[in-house]
Amino acid sequence: MRIGSFVGLALVLAALLAGTAAAVPFDPTGDPLEPRATQRTTPERVQRILSDVVADPALPVEVAGQELAALGPDVLPWLFDALRTSVESTETSVDRTESTLLYAFCLMPAVRLTPFLESRATVHATSDVRIAALRILAETSCARDVSLILRFANDASGDASVERALESTVDALLARDLSTYAALERSYHTTPTTLRPAIVRAVARAESSEGLRLLSRLLHRDDELRPLLLVSIGRMSGALPRPMGEDVLSNVRRFVLEADPIALPEAILAVGYLDDCESIPQLIALLKSSRRGLRANALWSLKRITSLGIAETPERWTSWYQSEREWWHDEWPSVLADLRGAHSDRAKIALTKIATRHLFRHALASEVVQLVTHNDVDVATLACRTLGQLESRAALPGLIEALRHDDMILRMAAWNALRTITEKDLPPDAAAWSAMRLGS
Repeated sequence: MRIGSFVGLALVLAALLAGTAAAVPFDPTGDPLEPRATQRTTPERVQRILSDVVADPALPVEVAGQELAALGPDVLPWLFDALRTSVESTETSVDRTESTLLYAFCLMPAVRLTPFLESRATVHATSDVRIAALRILAETSCARDVSLILRFANDASGDASVERALESTVDALLARDLSTYAALERSYHTTPTTLRPAIVRAVARAESSEGLRLLSRLLHRDDELRPLLLVSIGRMSGALPRPMGEDVLSNVRRFVLEADPIALPEAILAVGYLDDCESIPQLIALLKSSRRGLRANALWSLKRITSLGIAETPERWTSWYQSEREWWHDEWPSVLADLRGAHSDRAKIALTKIATRHLFRHALASEVVQLVTHNDVDVATLACRTLGQLESRAALPGLIEALRHDDMILRMAAWNALRTITEKDLPPDAAAWSAMRLGS
C-alpha cells in the first residue's frame, strides 16, 4: 500500500474518534460500565453500594468500603450522613452498613478526614452527628485527636448515648496508642465533670500500668471523683503485676494517712487491693475507729495484704506487725545472703524461714522466684512450694515457666502453687496458664 493510502486511513480513523468523543463527553464521576444516560450521582452510587452489601451477605464489607472510598474526597459528606442515619436505625441490616462505612472512613487520608470532622464539631451538633463522629474516631484516631474527641462530647453532657460513644472511643484509642494516657491527662482539667467518669471507666478497663499511674495522679486533682478513682484503682489493680510502683502506692496511701473525709472508706479498700504493706500501721489504728464500716474495711485490707486470718483485735495485729518488723531488721540480711549463695542446704533453710513470713510478701516472692530455675531440683521444688505459701502474684511468670521443666515433681509443685495463688484450676500446661488473665 502506498504512503498516501496510510495517511488517508489515519485521517478517517481520527475523524471517527473525534465524532465519538463529541457524542459521549467524558464524565470523571461517572461509572464507565454504565451508559451515559443512566450514570448515577454520588449519593445514588453510595446508596447502591450500601444496598448491595446488605442484599448480598457474601459481599465483603471491605470490598464495598473500598468502592465507597474510591469515589473520592467529595463523598465524605454523603458517607457521614449515611452513618449518621444508621446511628438512629433499629434495622438488623445496620451492622453491615456501619461496618462498610467505617471501613471506608479508615481508608480516607487523615489530611482530609480530620478537617471534615472538625467542621462537624460545633456547639449545635445533634446527638446523631456526635455519635457518628465518635464512631469514626474510634476506628481512625490517634492520641493527637483526643481534643477533637472531647469536643464532640463536651457540649452533650448528660446525653447517655453520647457518653457511651465517648467511652467506646477512648477504649479503642487506649488499645492502640499508649500516648493516649498523656493526652487524656493534659485534657482532663478542661473536660466537664459529667464526662470525666466515662474517661475514668475507660482507663480502668484498659487494665494497664500506665492507666493505674494516671488514675493515681488524678486523685490529687479531682476531689469530686476521688471515690470513683479509688474504686477504679482497686478493681484494675488485680490484673497487674506485683509489687506495685511506689508512686502509685504513695498517691493512694496519702488519703488513708490523712483520713481523707471525702473518700476514706474507698481509700482503705484501695490500699488493700494494692497490697500496700506500708499502710499496715494506719490500718491497724483504724481497727479502733468508732465507725463500724471503717473497721470492717481496715480488717479486710489487712487480711488481703498479709494473707492472714487474724481477728479484729488491734493488739494481736500490733504484736504480729512488730514481730515481722524485727525479723526483717535482724534476720533478713543473712537469709538473703543464704538465698543468693552457692550452698543448696543453706538456700533450703532460708526458704523454710521465708515461708512463714507475711509482711512484704511480694518482695520476698520476687527473690524466691529466682530459685525456681536453680540447678538443684530439690531447691527449685522447695522454692515453688514456698511461693505457694507466700501466695504472691509476683511469682506467677516464674511458676508458669517452671511448668516447662523436665522434672515432674518440680512441675507439680509449680502447678499447685499457681492454683493456690490464683484460685484457678487450669491443667499443668504452661501455654494454658500464659493465655489466662491472672487477676485477683
